Amino acid sequence: MQDKPSLPPKPVSESWRPELVRLPQMTFARRTFRAFSHGFLKLITKICLNVTAEGLENVPPKGPLLVVINHIGDADVPAIISALPFPPDALGKIELYDLPTLGKLIDWYGVIWLHRGRADISALRAALDGLAEGRVLMIAPEGRYSVTGALEEGNGGAAFLHVIAGGPAMPGGVFSRSFSDATHRHLPGFEVLAFVLGHSGETMCPRLLGAEVRE
Repeated sequence: MQDKPSLPPKPVSESWRPELVRLPQMTFARRTFRAFSHGFLKLITKICLNVTAEGLENVPPKGPLLVVINHIGDADVPAIISALPFPPDALGKIELYDLPTLGKLIDWYGVIWLHRGRADISALRAALDGLAEGRVLMIAPEGRYSVTGALEEGNGGAAFLHVIAGGPAMPGGVFSRSFSDATHRHLPGFEVLAFVLGHSGETMCPRLLGAEVRE
């Protein structure tokens, strides 16, 4: 019997730009832009994606809340954000910052920039500060699009935040009928079949968290 091929190593951010890592301040301008972005994403997902959402009744009316999702393509984040009753905070890979136009829009929305595969203590501190302020924070601990479409092991940051912050965490599963064609991972044309939000009191999948929590 042949061994299953090993997965390629997780990506590591080549650039190191700690000056960009911070918890976004919720100014009036940012709140306004987030509200506009939330409505715009609802429109885009309605036009480009076929989204079925389950478990929205499990979303509490306010934070603190850590939303932990799997990651299979570009459609994951807009699909979930558009369905949530409010625009959440999120951790985003630092590579997005330099994308023309899109990087600036994401920065205006306000994310906690993260250097993947590196000990980014500033990003973890910013995330903890956000949870301490009662914010809703979304994280995809796999650190990349799933190579196989199946759940990959998380990098451990979500487990750290869940344990240290001590607040509720909500699992979110994203599923797509189009994963077999890698070109469908990128908008437009990526069709999300469904995403499911669990109860914040559910036991989080250790594989997604990337670490087992021991007493």
